[in-house]
Amino acid sequence: MEFYTLADAKREFSEVIQKAKEQEIVITKNGKPAAMIVDFRRYVKIMDFLSEVYDLFLMDIGLCAPGFPMEKRALDELLLNTKDDRGD
Repeated sequence: MEFYTLADAKREFSEVIQKAKEQEIVITKNGKPAAMIVDFRRYVKIMDFLSEVYDLFLMDIGLCAPGFPMEKRALDELLLNTKDDRGD
């Protein structure tokens, strides 16, 4: 994983994109992580994996928890709308 300030990433954008093929790139703003650049193929693999894990999670709560299955749409909203710990 390599870190670039926002200004450096703008100035060296082609290099940043090239390096992202081999490793994750974190862009910082005011000294804090603001964004990440990941190779698209890796991103697709990550999203496929998360989809599989999510499906397993839905199966698990649908079979094991009393009062379930919760509507998938309501669960999606619950999981996607949670505020992160950073308070952003």
